[in-house]
Amino acid sequence: MNLVHDFLAQNRERLELDRHGVPRRLHSILLTPRFRSSSHVIFLLLPDGGQHPVLVAKLPRRGGPAPALAREASALQAIQRRRAAAPGSVPELVALESYRGQTLLIETALAGSHLTPAAVRRDHAFAIAAASEWLLDVHRRSAVASGEDPTWFARLVERPLDRLEATLGSRSEGARLVERTRNLVDPLREAALPLVLAHGDFAHPNLIRFPEGRLGAVDWELAEMPGLPAGDFFHFLAYAAAARARARGAQAIASALDRALHGDHPWARPLLYDYFAAAGLDPAWAPPLIALTFARNLADRLEGVTAAEVAPTGDTLNAWLLADRRYALWKQAVLRADAD
Repeated sequence: MNLVHDFLAQNRERLELDRHGVPRRLHSILLTPRFRSSSHVIFLLLPDGGQHPVLVAKLPRRGGPAPALAREASALQAIQRRRAAAPGSVPELVALESYRGQTLLIETALAGSHLTPAAVRRDHAFAIAAASEWLLDVHRRSAVASGEDPTWFARLVERPLDRLEATLGSRSEGARLVERTRNLVDPLREAALPLVLAHGDFAHPNLIRFPEGRLGAVDWELAEMPGLPAGDFFHFLAYAAAARARARGAQAIASALDRALHGDHPWARPLLYDYFAAAGLDPAWAPPLIALTFARNLADRLEGVTAAEVAPTGDTLNAWLLADRRYALWKQAVLRADAD
């Protein structure tokens, strides 16, 4: 019996596993993410003879502290406490505990299929509508005025840009992008922004389509509550644009989003205006918010790589950035804002 099974067996009543519909006899499938910033492994817990998981367990890949898992647990607790998402559309936290010297995050599994790029291409209208509906529902449930959080600009804007500047150096192209982004987003400092529950990586493989057509979201390690509005929407638009264009590679993905918003047939532009109107956002905030979205995504990515102890430096860092879609999307957003 492995560590996860042993923990569940010993704590079954305390964790109220019956309430979560978890049978006593389980088997597990071990997943090991291959991307370089992954710092954990995942166990899918399935009923014996079943094909669909009922629980998901995450463990640090190298043992020891697990800040990403703590962040996910905190986000799930906040969602449950504030009912910030529709019931059943996010996992429910079961446990975040230390067991035999190992941190364990246990959460319920969502029963559905992944919203893959192929699924987006098959039914692009559904994917966009379902994602927008889910995000707007979360926006309405979780929004608070930025004036209620005097630390929001430092926390959500300045600190991620500071992290980027410290990592990228003072004479690089990235440093110039940081400076331009600071100028671009500075007017947001005095804006009456609604702050909302932000997932942070609202794209495949974290989106689940339920049989009845609704969406759900898993993997909340990058979540912030309250976070910036529209960031998850921009993240999804980039994913949908890349899927629709069959774009591969960082620059191709950035170009696909730029064409979707600014090309000869900008199919995403009316979607953006509709989303901003429904969310009560000023369209003038779109350029700084989209640039900030991908700058923050890159800052989180670099922080994850550093945590995984494989951080690139020097020429290796430059090559790594050029191959990373977050960097390409950030650069394209800044260039587009300058051009406009």
